[in-house]
Amino acid sequence: MSYFLLFPTEPWSRKVAIATRVPPHLDSLMGQLRNWAQQSISLAYPIRNTINSRDVNPYDPNLWTLPVEFGCSMLVFTLHAATHKFRPRARIVFNLALIAYALYRTEFNILLFMCGMFMADLQAYASVRDERRHDLPLRRADDYHDDSDSDSPLPSSATPHLGGWQ
Repeated sequence: MSYFLLFPTEPWSRKVAIATRVPPHLDSLMGQLRNWAQQSISLAYPIRNTINSRDVNPYDPNLWTLPVEFGCSMLVFTLHAATHKFRPRARIVFNLALIAYALYRTEFNILLFMCGMFMADLQAYASVRDERRHDLPLRRADDYHDDSDSDSPLPSSATPHLGGWQ
C-alpha cells in the first residue's frame, strides 16, 4: 500500500483524515516488499531483549506492544516455573519483593504483568483455602455434651457402632 502511495500526507478533502504515521516509500516494488519482510522478521524474532523494547515498526507503529507482551509473558511463565514449589506465603513475599524492585527500577511494563500474576496467585490461594475450609467437619454444640455412662473422649456421634462408625 505504501508503494502505491495510499498514505497521503496532504488532505484532498476536508472530510478525510490525514495519515500522520506514513510508512517508508521505496522506489521499487521488490525493494518495498524486501523492506517490509525485514521489518516483519525483526518483529517476530522472539530471542532478543523484548521486555524494554520500543522498536517501532515503520509499517504499523502500534505493533511495538507485541514483543513487550511476549517478553513479559515469558517472565511470568519463568517465575511460575521457578516458584511453583514455594509455600504460599513465601511465594507471595517473593512476588511482592519483585514487584517492589520493578517499581523501584520504574519498569512499569514488568510491574503490570507481575501485579497481574500476584493478584491471580492471591485469588488461587483464597479459593483453595475456602475449599479446604468447607471440607472440614462441622462441630456442633451438642457434640460436646457430657455422657456420664460413656468413657470415650470422642463425641457420641463419633463412637464405634456395630456397622462401623456412626
